[in-house]
Amino acid sequence: MAFVFRFLKSMLLVVLLAAGTSALAQTPGNGEPLTDGVAGEWQQILDRVSERLQNKRLSEEDRLLLRRQIEYVFQEAQEEAKKVREEAVSAAQLLAALGPGPKEGEPPEAGEIARKRQALTRHLTRIKGHIKQAEFSAVRAERLIQRMVKTQQSRLWDRLLKMEPSPLLPAVWAQAIPEFREIILAFLTAPIEWAQSDELAGRWKQSVWVVLGALVISILIGWPLRVWLLRRYGHVPSLEEPSYARRLLAAVVEGVARGLLPSLAVVAVLVVMLSLGLLDGLFGAIVTVAITNLVIFVVVAALANAAFTPHLPNWRVTNFSDESSKRASHRIIALTAVFAITNTL
Repeated sequence: MAFVFRFLKSMLLVVLLAAGTSALAQTPGNGEPLTDGVAGEWQQILDRVSERLQNKRLSEEDRLLLRRQIEYVFQEAQEEAKKVREEAVSAAQLLAALGPGPKEGEPPEAGEIARKRQALTRHLTRIKGHIKQAEFSAVRAERLIQRMVKTQQSRLWDRLLKMEPSPLLPAVWAQAIPEFREIILAFLTAPIEWAQSDELAGRWKQSVWVVLGALVISILIGWPLRVWLLRRYGHVPSLEEPSYARRLLAAVVEGVARGLLPSLAVVAVLVVMLSLGLLDGLFGAIVTVAITNLVIFVVVAALANAAFTPHLPNWRVTNFSDESSKRASHRIIALTAVFAITNTL
């Protein structure tokens, strides 16, 4: 009876597992997400990248391209390893459902069960091999990324510690003065050339009302929103002991209302002008860069004043004294101004 019971149990398992194991045992393409060809392609990419990294004269653009290739392999290998692990869990569960195989001296199990067990065992072995391939590729890609980071850090230190010619040397001034004169001349003549362009004059005649409309819409939307935010959530000088949450909210609102909203109105007009082709050539580049850095300055200055509130100590979100708040705010604004001017030039 025991043998009959075991035989019936085996046949029932065959019926229950037939659908689940047929795809695994008979269609390797669906059950094997990672193929040897894919793993080989990853290794070829990493081999090429590793070989090219030996060249110390690579440009930053080349290094960035190689970094993207490594990251591609790393992400793909991790995703494949995750999918294959899920496949391994499924195969292991199906194999466990068959129960342990017959021991020595026990009656052999049904032929169908034995074939299913062999197929699942072979499939699980292949899957484990694929997991190792994917993990190996991911680890190798990660090490190449670490190697590139160390190289970039070393190059940065070399540049920082490299001795440049002193600005006090006459030879430096002899080269700098003519170059600076050329830059100033180009800056001065750029708006004149832009204004004298007949093509741009025609575009302006066709698009002036669009630009003015964008400006008016930006003001009509931005100004009431700015006023409402400041009145509803901004600083209230008459409130002597606001909570920290209220002070933090007011700082964010003040920064957004006084810095971000006006900047968005200017940026909106700039985007309209660029889309209509009204800013071309060197003058267009100057205006675009200048406005971009002006927006950075306005936003940072507004956030600094909102956070340190030199004249409203009750609304300050830091523990600075009045003098320290003024000093910190002024220095941040000054540094941002220097950055904006330098970046524009």
